[in-house]
Amino acid sequence: MAFRLAAAPPPPNDTAAGAIVVPAAGPFPYLTPVMDMSFATMAGDPVLTEDCGDTNLSRGVWFQFTPAASGSYTLSVGPDTATDFGGEGNTDTMMALYTAPDFHGPFSFVACNDDSLSLKSALSLNLNAGTKYYAVVWVASFTTVTNQPLRLQMRVTLPVAPANDTCAGAEVIPGAGPFPYVGAVHDTTRATDTDDPVSACDAGFRSVWFKFTPTAAGTYIFSVDSDTATTIYEMNMVLFSNSGGCGGTYSVLSCALSTKIMTRALSAGVPVYLVVSDFESSPIPSETSVQLRVSLMGPPTVVTLPPTGLSTTGAVLNLSINPNNLSTRWFFEWGPSLGYGNMTTSRLVPTPLTLTQFRSEPISGITPGITYHYRAVGSNSQGKIFGLDQSFLVSTNRPVITGQSALAVGNFLVQFSATTGQPYIVQGSSSLLSWQDLGTARELGGGQFEFVHSPGAAPPYRFYKIRAR
Repeated sequence: MAFRLAAAPPPPNDTAAGAIVVPAAGPFPYLTPVMDMSFATMAGDPVLTEDCGDTNLSRGVWFQFTPAASGSYTLSVGPDTATDFGGEGNTDTMMALYTAPDFHGPFSFVACNDDSLSLKSALSLNLNAGTKYYAVVWVASFTTVTNQPLRLQMRVTLPVAPANDTCAGAEVIPGAGPFPYVGAVHDTTRATDTDDPVSACDAGFRSVWFKFTPTAAGTYIFSVDSDTATTIYEMNMVLFSNSGGCGGTYSVLSCALSTKIMTRALSAGVPVYLVVSDFESSPIPSETSVQLRVSLMGPPTVVTLPPTGLSTTGAVLNLSINPNNLSTRWFFEWGPSLGYGNMTTSRLVPTPLTLTQFRSEPISGITPGITYHYRAVGSNSQGKIFGLDQSFLVSTNRPVITGQSALAVGNFLVQFSATTGQPYIVQGSSSLLSWQDLGTARELGGGQFEFVHSPGAAPPYRFYKIRAR
């Protein structure tokens, strides 16, 4: 089937006239809506003549901010936002800041940032009340444009000293949980270490405090790792006892230098203080957030996830598992009934971790038209846990094309409905004489799929067909 395609529009903030406006008085931190900049252009974008690093830029979008009060603000599209171009190593941005009387310009350059620390951009600088600022964010060269959306979000903050900068303001972790307990997110940009106990373990900067009095004795896990909203790359953690409270005599119980997880056996009713600090002497914009997770060592946490890779002969079963800081094994039970009857190979999560791991296992020998059941299983020295039952049915129904359009810069969009969970290969041709596999369509949910084809220069007609893998 051939389609004559019409151009689809870029995002509304593709130009300065449509810039997303950050409220003048916040509240801060302020997060803009998440937008897809896949089809943005560079029409009307300023040319970066300053030495900002990367010069291979594309797809610019605009933000506008006129602060109500002067101060040191941070503008970030970094790890403290939902910015995601299809993987951490694939998300590369460039940000530049300008002043202008309005969206017509002229635009006067203020500052720019290529990589704050990761490939994502952030700026921390003094802004003047009543001055109109325009921020432009581009896709930079380390991004590989795939069949995934380019999600971008900006975070604007006016950092102040966090409430738990001192022992007196320590965030209190409930003694009885429930566990795992995840606390508040703290911005350490303006934190100090003036109240910290003198200790050979504490070699960090800009610390924040936590207090915990466990109701029950046990081995507790303190984490500021990837299972939290912490964005600081490298940290120090020191656990103190102090029966006299703040200002009393502190004794070091445990210290973890340049790491993000600490495990300690604690007694019921005895308070402890945890001090978390940044390993870097100066704050890195967008990488200043701390959030603490406290859990009680025990059996793993296991969740059975929906299947992927469905085909007429097999499927891929998926799970998430949190080993709770113990070496843990996982596998699947599966079969044509709730009695299952089959078990996949038992595999090991060898490194003690507290963050959730995602694991997959392919199975084969299934028959289309039969409903199969499966569940995830995890076990460690503290016990065995079964995930909830999931089921799937492989369908041989044909996909139905529901939409198509030509996107900016020679991109083509194909949309179709088909069976949820099954992968579909999109094939393309410009002549109907020969066909080429273009890639796997992206599932949107609810049985809807889409595929973006970027052939560059293209004839006025493109032909597409879809097949189940």
